[in-house]
Amino acid sequence: MSDIKLTADGHDIDMTNSTPSLVTGRDAIAQHLKIALRFFLGEWFLDTQQGIPFFDRILLRNYNEADVLQIFRSEILKVDGITGIQDLEITINAETRTMTVTGRATSIDGEIDFTQEIRKWR
Repeated sequence: MSDIKLTADGHDIDMTNSTPSLVTGRDAIAQHLKIALRFFLGEWFLDTQQGIPFFDRILLRNYNEADVLQIFRSEILKVDGITGIQDLEITINAETRTMTVTGRATSIDGEIDFTQEIRKWR
C-alpha cells in the first residue's frame, strides 16, 4: 500500500525538496487512518454518504459516549490495512472546545498509535 505523503498536519501534499514523495506500508495506513478520523459526513461531493456524522451525532452538547465510540470504531475498521483496535478513548476539553480521539490499532504492517484532535466542540 502506498500514497502521496501529506504534511504533518495532513492538509497539504508534502513538497520537501520541491518534489512530492510517497509513504508506504504502516506509514500509509496511518495516514489513511488520520484522514478517516477527520472526514466529515457529506464532505466529499462525489459520495455524501461517506464520513463521520460529526454534526448529527458527535459534536453535540449531550452526546452519547458509547454511540460516539462505536462510530469511531466502525470508521477505523473501514480503513484499508487496519485489522483491529486495541484501545480507543475520547477526551473532551470544554474550555478549549476540543475532542481528542486517541488509541492503538492493529494493521497488516504492525501497530499504529493515533491521536486526532477535533476542534470547535459545541
